[in-house]
Amino acid sequence: MKVKIDGLKPHPFNKRVFKDLSTEKFEAFKRDISLRGLKYPLEITPDNIIICGHQRWKAVKDLGWEDVEVKILKGWTDDQLLEHMIKDNLLRRQLDEFEQVDCGKKLEEIYKGRQGRPSEKHGQNDRDLSQKGETRDLVAQDLGLGNGKTWERLKEKVTTVRKYSPTIEKRRCKKHDG
Repeated sequence: MKVKIDGLKPHPFNKRVFKDLSTEKFEAFKRDISLRGLKYPLEITPDNIIICGHQRWKAVKDLGWEDVEVKILKGWTDDQLLEHMIKDNLLRRQLDEFEQVDCGKKLEEIYKGRQGRPSEKHGQNDRDLSQKGETRDLVAQDLGLGNGKTWERLKEKVTTVRKYSPTIEKRRCKKHDG
């Protein structure tokens, strides 16, 4: 299905957590799309909020496209949409430690909200919390960190840097902006 590009809106969590590609990478990405087209449709909610494909959306807008192929994620809960967005970015990007912690904290909230509820009440994309292990271990696995203790150490490190060295994060954000 195709929709008008101008009718799509970025998801607030994506804008807050995931930085844009550097200028060089974005220009290369646009060149690839102009030569080969889009390989994957954008994934959106029924009310046109982009869940997966923010950089693709920006690229086709810059290229002057009027409409774009989309997949509409109907019947998904907010938690399912956030989990899907986070995992899509984890798989497609090289996230820095700050972005990993922001994603991990959100996954912890999502997973903790499911504890004690049977997994069959959730969609097929939900992480199965009936398997052995604590929430922190599941988050560590999703982030590719090995175990929950490593996740806890990373979270503590980033929290400390943010608390005592806010200039480090400001410099990190400037680097992302190009």
